[in-house]
Amino acid sequence: MIELSWSGLRVPAIAVELGCSQKTVRCWLHRFNRLGLQGLDDLGEQGRKRRITEEERSRIISVVKTVPPGRLRWEPVGELWAFDESGPAEWTLDSLAAAARAEGIEVGRSQVRRILLAKGVRWRRTWSWMRSKGPGLRPKRPQTIGLYTHPPDDVAVICADELGPVIPRTFPPAPAWSPDGHRIKAELDYSRGPEKT
Repeated sequence: MIELSWSGLRVPAIAVELGCSQKTVRCWLHRFNRLGLQGLDDLGEQGRKRRITEEERSRIISVVKTVPPGRLRWEPVGELWAFDESGPAEWTLDSLAAAARAEGIEVGRSQVRRILLAKGVRWRRTWSWMRSKGPGLRPKRPQTIGLYTHPPDDVAVICADELGPVIPRTFPPAPAWSPDGHRIKAELDYSRGPEKT
């Protein structure tokens, strides 16, 4: 840009020659006129500085890799226990933000989400009845699992599923398009299989 300007080209011609906007050409020429060669260096540190350092971001990501304090684990003697029964059984954005604040990192739920998404870290797990938030379930959970793992003598433990296997059935779709221009999709109905009614 500077060479072209020295050779006598005007700002519009320089912009066309370099394939950039006239505003960009004027910005760099003004910086060069004001500061000389140092004006062509990158200014750096523009914009808002990060509130959370890379080290703190790494600590937040490392929390996701730990076992939540409320998750049940097996003791060496064969019993289930949780490090903190009142703690979360699985990591959520709220519980991760609370754990980060407990470590001295001032961060909110949405910032935790952005950090994890930027690094491709998953914090969600598949849902299980063991991690239900029902008020009466937490005390029953160890007892229920204990029945499966250590059934009482001379007793048969039976697991009954209320619905059983569910099979989706399709119905023939209505022809063509709806009056408002949307494609009519085939409806699904769920049944318990051909042998069950």
